[in-house]
Amino acid sequence: MPNLFFIILSVVIFLGGIFLILRCGASRLNKTIFSTLALLYVLLIELFLVANYFTGVGVNQATIMQLKFGLTGAPFKEYIWLITLIIGSLSLCIILMGIFVYIKTDKNISLSYSRCLMAYALLFVGLSINPACVNIYQLPHRSLISSMRSTSSETWEFYNYYKEPRIRRLETGQKNIVVIYAESLERAFFNEDIFPGLVPELKLIEKQSTSFSQLYTLPGINGTIWSIVASQCGVPLYLPSMSFIKNPRGDFLPDATCLGDLLANEDYFLAYYGGAKLNFTRKGEFFKSHGFIDVFGRNALRSKLEDTTYLNHWGLYDDSLFDISYKRFLELSESGTKFGLFLLTVDTHAPGYPSKSCEDKGYLDGSNKHLNAVKCADFLISDFIRKIADSPYGEQTVIVVASDHYNYRNTPAYKMIKQARGNEGKKNLFMIFEPGKVTGKEIHTLGTHMDIGTTILPFMGYSGQIGLGRDLLKEGERIVKERDYIADKLFTWKPEILKFWGPNIIKQDISIDTNKKMLTINNKKYELPVFLELTEDLFVSHITRFKPSVVAHIQRMAKKDKFLWIDDCKDIKLSDMNVTSHGTVISNDGWCLITGQDSKYIHKTRLDGKTTYNMNGLRRILNMN
Repeated sequence: MPNLFFIILSVVIFLGGIFLILRCGASRLNKTIFSTLALLYVLLIELFLVANYFTGVGVNQATIMQLKFGLTGAPFKEYIWLITLIIGSLSLCIILMGIFVYIKTDKNISLSYSRCLMAYALLFVGLSINPACVNIYQLPHRSLISSMRSTSSETWEFYNYYKEPRIRRLETGQKNIVVIYAESLERAFFNEDIFPGLVPELKLIEKQSTSFSQLYTLPGINGTIWSIVASQCGVPLYLPSMSFIKNPRGDFLPDATCLGDLLANEDYFLAYYGGAKLNFTRKGEFFKSHGFIDVFGRNALRSKLEDTTYLNHWGLYDDSLFDISYKRFLELSESGTKFGLFLLTVDTHAPGYPSKSCEDKGYLDGSNKHLNAVKCADFLISDFIRKIADSPYGEQTVIVVASDHYNYRNTPAYKMIKQARGNEGKKNLFMIFEPGKVTGKEIHTLGTHMDIGTTILPFMGYSGQIGLGRDLLKEGERIVKERDYIADKLFTWKPEILKFWGPNIIKQDISIDTNKKMLTINNKKYELPVFLELTEDLFVSHITRFKPSVVAHIQRMAKKDKFLWIDDCKDIKLSDMNVTSHGTVISNDGWCLITGQDSKYIHKTRLDGKTTYNMNGLRRILNMN
């Protein structure tokens, strides 16, 4: 969070600018311009205040990435007071600015250019040290830029540390797996000095588990979908451009090989059950893109409830989720197929939503709703684990419990949580329970969510590595240094990690179907219109459907790169050249394809129906022969 002094200074300077503009005899045009900039200042202040409410540090990387994802599927009812406050304050500002613009200047105030200039100067200074702007200045520069390229040495270095995800069966045999992503259930709750008797059942299970006590969160991974991706794909989740995210492609990190892909190739049946909506941060798309067959969120699971109104702001209560999931566990176990069952809880999300089955299990005097929810989670999660362990299929199952992220500043018990963290700082929960085995081992190796996927493989009967993840059971000075180095280099490697979003290098024929409005690259489908930026080796470095940015993007492209643009013929308006086919000027209807380099156009044609370009044909229209 920016220094409080600079926050106050920014506001004082901003108010000084307003005072001067009121006293300088500004024209209506000047008032309009000033008011627009002042509104921008207010918007940035509100962005900072809202972000700070959740993060405690103002605008950070998580804020930027959440804005990229959007808020589809978020529980707006939970924050209706905050939304009302934002809309109300903005409305008041707009009304006041409207009055300022349209009211006539007092005749007693003469025009003063120096005062008007000083007013603008103060406004711009206020904007430059606005707390939201200060936060953005302080972010690592690569956390904001999605199109930055790696140097050849950075590319080589990334692939030297990134291990191609592969697994190999061990002779010990393979097991099924149940993974519980426990919402915000960080290790601080296990501190008996601050939270006596809060999670006794989970502490008992931890004593029988392989527990990892030093799992921390890397910058940019402090959120549910970020931790899920890191734990399964062995890479942090970085998001490309806004237009890319809005592209309704229906896939999520299509070129990353994740735990789900590896297990699906081993004939595992994979299922995800989460109480919240699937479209919030596109969780559903991630699981569907990486080997999962059953992908059920709030809407699908609600129909399985006896009382379909038994919901909280996020979705299903955890007692409902665990009841449904246990029935599914029995069904899958009885089927004899190998399976993975992945769950995401919601009850412990701030401000806390204790399930009805925990009405008699409040924490201490029951006054803190969030701690009541944690106490309830202790009961529900441990009960679910014991039911699996006591079932006929327990010894064939590995159970993983991991917190998805730390608690945010808006958590009701945040001060106590901060105290419980103590000098050791923030740590996530991560334990692996093997029914029938009493391991009781605590591992102190430093790790992150990226290490979870690789670490659980041996417990399932596999060896291997996933991406940048490392096995936390393996210790040694070299391994420790390697983990530290990976953590330090993540932002440097961001351009390489972003490539997991794209179709990568084109390896086979591309197909264009104008009837279905679809482009197919490497068996991945993209809705038309579409714009591709390609390098000499046919690597697709950028793909977008955001039309207004196309011409500007062409002008910013590296001179050596090529582009391929498919759009309505009437919308392709580049230079003064008409798009022609076989020497005939094309009319404004239909679809056209145009390729070029450095704002010069190489090939152009009208498309009709289905068109296929083999590798030679593609190189020909891109002039790569």
